[in-house]
Amino acid sequence: MRNLSTALLLPTLLVLAACSGKTVIGSVEGTLKKNPDGGATGTGSDCNYGGKTAQLGESFIGPDGCNTCKCAAEGAFCTEMACVADGGSGDGCAYGTQFYAVGASFKCDDGCNTCTCTKGGSVIQTEMACVNNCSAPGACKGPAPGMPSILCSDGSTAGPTCTDVGGTCGWNITSCTCKDSFGTVHQSGDVWDDGCNTCTCSSNGSAACTKKACVCPAPGTTIDCMPMVPPERQNLCSGPYHDFIGKNCPGVVFAL
Repeated sequence: MRNLSTALLLPTLLVLAACSGKTVIGSVEGTLKKNPDGGATGTGSDCNYGGKTAQLGESFIGPDGCNTCKCAAEGAFCTEMACVADGGSGDGCAYGTQFYAVGASFKCDDGCNTCTCTKGGSVIQTEMACVNNCSAPGACKGPAPGMPSILCSDGSTAGPTCTDVGGTCGWNITSCTCKDSFGTVHQSGDVWDDGCNTCTCSSNGSAACTKKACVCPAPGTTIDCMPMVPPERQNLCSGPYHDFIGKNCPGVVFAL
């Protein structure tokens, strides 16, 4: 058994208990666990966690081979004991601040490769080229892990992506955009006038517009469209604005 005489002097050390060949330091119970993919560990009728299935109310040993879990409707609630491997037992691995049973697989520190605990306390890991961690110049690309992307109304995708600029990786945040009837591009959250209605660019790139009945000049009146639109739109009077008036204001004659 590992010599813990020095550890016993620490003021933060509260409890020492045996845990099948390991030494358990401290205990905090009742943490709701999630699966590695972020999914819930409970279905409402049973629990699936660490490769084990348990019925409601049933207790089982967690994937680290030391902590105890109990199945509830919300999922698996587990103790949070810091388990330290017995140096001579060879029945587990200490990795970071966690202890893992022989055969257990878990995410390595790089957040990409998979580590596995082997007999004797050694941890082996895969050697994948991780391109989504935004730390490999020349290879970084793709969406940020754990950060959702947005499918825009035009079929494109927006959100955080890892981009290699000048040999340096960094997150590039993009958002969906909208186009008004004049072809002007608007960013998410922008507000603009479209005829007599007001439009707002939503987060998915679709324009949400009011649907007021636009008031037309009296039929037969000769008008100039210039005073009827904002200055930034006046150069378009001969294009879409004519189409709008033609469809909504019958009898209007343009004098340009």
